[in-house]
Amino acid sequence: MNLPANTSDRVEWIDAAKGIGIILVVLGHIWLIGPGQKIINSFHMPLFFFLSGYVFRFERYRDFKQFLGSKGTRILAPYFWFSLITYFYWLLVERWVSGNSISPFATFVNIFRCQGADRYLPHNPALWFLPCLFVVEVLFYCLAKNRNRRNILGLLLVISVMSYIITRLCPGNLPWGMNVALTGIVFYGMGFVLRRGDVWLNSSRRVLPLIFGTTAALGLFLALENTFVIMAACIFGDYFYFYSAAFLNIIGIIAISVLLRKTSWLVYLGRNSLTIFALHFPIKRVVVGINGLLFRLPLDEIKASFFLSGLNALATILLLLPLVYLVRTRFPFILGQSRG
Repeated sequence: MNLPANTSDRVEWIDAAKGIGIILVVLGHIWLIGPGQKIINSFHMPLFFFLSGYVFRFERYRDFKQFLGSKGTRILAPYFWFSLITYFYWLLVERWVSGNSISPFATFVNIFRCQGADRYLPHNPALWFLPCLFVVEVLFYCLAKNRNRRNILGLLLVISVMSYIITRLCPGNLPWGMNVALTGIVFYGMGFVLRRGDVWLNSSRRVLPLIFGTTAALGLFLALENTFVIMAACIFGDYFYFYSAAFLNIIGIIAISVLLRKTSWLVYLGRNSLTIFALHFPIKRVVVGINGLLFRLPLDEIKASFFLSGLNALATILLLLPLVYLVRTRFPFILGQSRG
């Protein structure tokens, strides 16, 4: 999720968008009861696929071998490092505290199968996204290389229909999120196609709030009209509602991100979104559990309250900041980066 970009303004708005996205990811994993999670789930992961496609450039890679090596270092290496770190924490601490009876061996094997989320990766369900993103990037490279934007758009339309039919006929999870990747590539490809020119940066600051308000209102309405979306489990509901709500909300997030691109704390969260994303699940479990015990609140009450969920999400992110700094300065190899 630490995505490269070229110009300073573009980096800032993309990082602001990732900052908003990662806040929604953390909040969405706590605010589990009511309309909140339904709205957040309708677009938060499509947003990250879209932003990944927006910054992708074929010309950065000499050939497929270099491309594959780069993506393995920047996506798969963090996936396996964070998987192993959180797996051993789950095995030695969390599993005993919670009384979890899930097989440690099956969980360890599923790290390499990269299949699904909750049932398959109980130590850190959020990590399903990284191997799925890797598959999306490889598929897009192979399918879109040497194609013009019009042909890519046609291809994405076909894939969107095909993937929707496949998920209806064959529900469930495939290893490495391969079936989810057929939906993810639609958002990734649209990000790539729509990156031409600085349309967002050149928009009037008076127009951007109007874009945000309009698209957000329509996107939220369509998200609520749709059934519950769980991208990790290939549950998308209605084709029209799903894609319309996702793209409208993505446009809204981009509009507000351009306005907030100078907001330093938001940009900071975006630039460190990979670490926050990879470690927030075990931390939020601790935060929610402690708050439930201290204030004698039933977990369902926390999960149903936007206010309580928001406070827990804020506490989770604040507790993650020292870990973000530690990983970035002392262990950058976990992120596929060199020190210094």
